[in-house]
Amino acid sequence: MYSEQKDSNKDEEVEALRAENCLIYTRPSNVALIDSRVMKSYNFANPVYPDMSSTFQIIVNSGGDAVYGRSSYLRLEYTVGSAGVDFGLGTICNIFQRIRITHRSGEILEDILNVNLLANLKRYWSYSRTDRMKLDGDLGVQEGTANSNAPAVSTTQLAIIPMSLLCGLFDNEHQMICPSLLAGARIELEMAPFAQITTINRSVGSGATTIQNFRPTLVLDSCQLYDVVNKQLLEEQADEGRSGIQFSYKTYFNSFVTSGQTSVNIDVQQSASCVTKAIAVCRDNFQIGNIPATATDIGGDAFKCIAPFAQAQWRLGSQYFPQQVCNVPKRTTANNHWNNTQANSKEWFQLTHQAWMSGFDQYHKSAGLDASVQFSIADATADLSVNSWVQGQAHYGFVGERSPVGLELTGQATNNSRILNFNATIADLTGAAAQPAAGAAVVPATYYTLTAAAGYRVDVFLEYLRVANILGDSCIIDR
Repeated sequence: MYSEQKDSNKDEEVEALRAENCLIYTRPSNVALIDSRVMKSYNFANPVYPDMSSTFQIIVNSGGDAVYGRSSYLRLEYTVGSAGVDFGLGTICNIFQRIRITHRSGEILEDILNVNLLANLKRYWSYSRTDRMKLDGDLGVQEGTANSNAPAVSTTQLAIIPMSLLCGLFDNEHQMICPSLLAGARIELEMAPFAQITTINRSVGSGATTIQNFRPTLVLDSCQLYDVVNKQLLEEQADEGRSGIQFSYKTYFNSFVTSGQTSVNIDVQQSASCVTKAIAVCRDNFQIGNIPATATDIGGDAFKCIAPFAQAQWRLGSQYFPQQVCNVPKRTTANNHWNNTQANSKEWFQLTHQAWMSGFDQYHKSAGLDASVQFSIADATADLSVNSWVQGQAHYGFVGERSPVGLELTGQATNNSRILNFNATIADLTGAAAQPAAGAAVVPATYYTLTAAAGYRVDVFLEYLRVANILGDSCIIDR
């Protein structure tokens, strides 16, 4: 007949007792939030890809592991045939034309075209001298000969390719990739045409005499989080009143145009809310597509970039960068061709520092300790002590960050009414003072070669911020 009066204080004591008897009920004292860390290997769909006609594919079965992208890498074994290949100014990254990463929900996380050109630029511009030397060791770069990187023939080679070099998803310095974002994701690496990856044997194709039998393995820096951390992450993903958990990363959009005229004008048709930088790269179109009649002829651009423009300027809506058109002094004699234009592109040399946020004391970031900022060819056999702008990594940079002190997340927006545009003009495309004519065998060591008949190609890479909002098994990308 009497009902028991409930004591709220006792209820609180019971709840506290239950909490204290959980498996893990407080955050770890070391504030690391990580229980264990190990490098885990994941196999691609095929153990061996015999030639370059295939696409590397893998479904990442990382389960509940959080992944630190900066130290994750692609382990690649490959066989160099009796005739061999020469990656020129590039590396083994030459073989990749495109990378695509898709979330298990079907949302595309990244899709970067001409990633081999981008990776080779980042190799020269995104690393300190010491780190560049370490990176070249991982990639198996063979130095000592100008414009050449030729692995030993009739050998099996091993390359360690940081995933951060190929894409932005693995290039976040401050966040680990959470399990819900990477687990079940598909990574596809599309191979480039063989004639574009090497400067020798371009007419042979990939096979027994050149390069074959690719054996890729994805190695991820995997971390097992404490239960309390995983619980918190799952709660935030499942909370309908929130936008899930966010992972921010930079990615790249590629646009390109070929021209046989004295001027080029390219619009970057990509809307983005936070553009951090853009870089324009010019190459000889003949060198890119030229396939000599015989295997011994030398050809190919060797991923060599050139700076032929006497006038150039970026425009974003009504804003110009720089404010006035950047003019380069012309040559004084006809015999200089337009190589004098490249040697006098010192203003773009400076503007490109700003885009990469690198100071003179670091540029080019892989320069030798005793190297000076100069526009003259140094010892061609000493790759780390020459100026890479003249040696073949020249390009035109646009800085999107509005903060001049290098702060992130201050980029500008692009949309249909604020299209990013690059406009440039070559002073002399034809005539006695223009580019030298192409010979039967175009040697990459001719730094200033540009074939007027075939024109030139300009690639623009737009770097912008993406945010992945992860809600359970779904993913929404903001850009």
